[in-house]
Amino acid sequence: MKKKLGLLTLFLLISFGYISNEARVPDLLANSRDLYAKIKVLTSILETVQRVYVEEKDPDELIEDAIKGVLANLDPHTVYLPADDFKNWNQSFEGYSGIGISFEILDGEITVMSVVHGSPADKVGIRAGDKIVAVDGQRMIGVKRENAAASLHGPVGLPVALKVVSDRWRKPREFQLVRERISLESVPYAMMLQHQIGYIKIDRFTSTTSRELERALKRLERQHMVGLILDLRGNSGGYLNAAVDVADKFIPGGNKIVTTRGRLASSYREYFATDEATHPLYPLVVLLDHGAASASEIVAGAIQDLDRGLIVGKTSFGKGLV
Repeated sequence: MKKKLGLLTLFLLISFGYISNEARVPDLLANSRDLYAKIKVLTSILETVQRVYVEEKDPDELIEDAIKGVLANLDPHTVYLPADDFKNWNQSFEGYSGIGISFEILDGEITVMSVVHGSPADKVGIRAGDKIVAVDGQRMIGVKRENAAASLHGPVGLPVALKVVSDRWRKPREFQLVRERISLESVPYAMMLQHQIGYIKIDRFTSTTSRELERALKRLERQHMVGLILDLRGNSGGYLNAAVDVADKFIPGGNKIVTTRGRLASSYREYFATDEATHPLYPLVVLLDHGAASASEIVAGAIQDLDRGLIVGKTSFGKGLV
């Protein structure tokens, strides 16, 4: 237990900026007494619970709950993910077994942001904007994001029961789904419309998005595309580097795509477009809706700020955090 508490102390030091490449020794000395006094209280509580609480508690769970408590009052996107949960989160961008939705916790409810075409959720009629209020009979109101993901993911073939609320129905509906392997493509649709106008849909920003988009653009350009509709509706985001790579294809070299800022100087970074990646500057329209968030907003924001294209649709999600 003492070893685990030592690890918790280290975590708290890192979390509050006491250990970093930019930490100054005088600042560390000035603040260490107060910090260690508070940590001493926390460790005393954990040791007392471990020793005398009426039920024996798993020390790993106590430590994880303490870490989550540290983060509970921060922004809703700052969470602690144990190794298994991080693996599951990463799979949501690269492929996983589940029901085929992306979601956010909005006002304490699991809100569907997008649905993978042909997935179990798509087959039963679940759509963006619907709210999942129960999973396998367990109420999901107020659930943490990581717990919601754990409830919805699972082995291929394992059934799951959902209760769903939607503006399209007067009463909640219940569905029985069977989890499937969800293979995720970043660019599910790329086609030529009338008058040589191209259409490309990007569903998410993953490690393969740039390559998929490059193939789609080159194919449409070989068909003499004269303008492009880039559809980011329902795209809840993904990797920052993927967003930069996508924007780079449409913005002339030397222009700033996005800037990140944080509490530490190392958080400040500017990302610029390169001439090598930029495609011909044909007319560009970007489609957005309220489900477009994070990386989608980075791409759309850069295109709008640099007058590279026209933004059409509804106000996006407004995440603003990476």
